[in-house]
Amino acid sequence: MKNTFVLRLAGLLCVAEFLAVGADAPEKNTPATNAVAEKPYSIKESNDGKKLVVNGKEYGPYEYLPPQNPVCLTPDRRHWISFVKKGGGKEFFVVDGREYPSPVKAGGSFNYGLSENGEKWAACVESIVASPKDRSVYALIQGKPYGPYAWVSGRQKNWLPVLSANGKTAGFVGWKKDKSFVVVINDTEYGPYKKVSDLWINAEGNLWVIWVRKAEGQYVVLNGKEYGPYLWTSPVFLSPDQTSWAFYAGKQQASSQEMVTVMNGTESPGISAAAKDLSSYVTPFDF
Repeated sequence: MKNTFVLRLAGLLCVAEFLAVGADAPEKNTPATNAVAEKPYSIKESNDGKKLVVNGKEYGPYEYLPPQNPVCLTPDRRHWISFVKKGGGKEFFVVDGREYPSPVKAGGSFNYGLSENGEKWAACVESIVASPKDRSVYALIQGKPYGPYAWVSGRQKNWLPVLSANGKTAGFVGWKKDKSFVVVINDTEYGPYKKVSDLWINAEGNLWVIWVRKAEGQYVVLNGKEYGPYLWTSPVFLSPDQTSWAFYAGKQQASSQEMVTVMNGTESPGISAAAKDLSSYVTPFDF
């Protein structure tokens, strides 16, 4: 599942991603494809540091601001988020002008984003450690830290918590020191799992889905309920109003494999009559 697709559907706007900024560290910024194109903000250089001007109001001074697209805004431009450093190396996420201290110094990658309505923000930071093998990651939701979790090579883009567009539901995937994965949704932890896909949350925040693998096979986890185990599963198909859902799966039967349909939690052999025509259903998953 491609992370940019998840971010767009989850309602995260103008997600900013950076690597650590230091003497030997490169700088990187990868905004989401639906970021606000115009920039109703500017950076002012002053004798005491950099000042951020958003919607005509001045904030700062700061010792550091991300060099590219430092401000993420909601579509109505009423809400924004940025990452800053102040005197003594203190780091903050600034949301609508309010400063939230980072729980750890951002020694590696960090990224952040807003729900589409601006009512909730999320971020993640990689802590500074003496040895790369000891790197850890913290998730932040509305300034509340979760972690530490282990650093997973190749999953940097998936550290960022996923928010529903209305800000009512927030979730993320964490990797524990024992190399198992957990899923945290609104403070409730699910798992552990051996492997996981990206997490998807719908705009209304009343539906979330993730694919996981346990010792006995693969499962689809939908709103915390596990469906499986299966040898394989298709993407989940949703009705236009997202009140009905279905997926196909392979199930081991003695020495053969049987295809089954799971529709609204009910499993049927083969392609069930109710699921024969899913032409009106859509899947938001690239899985």
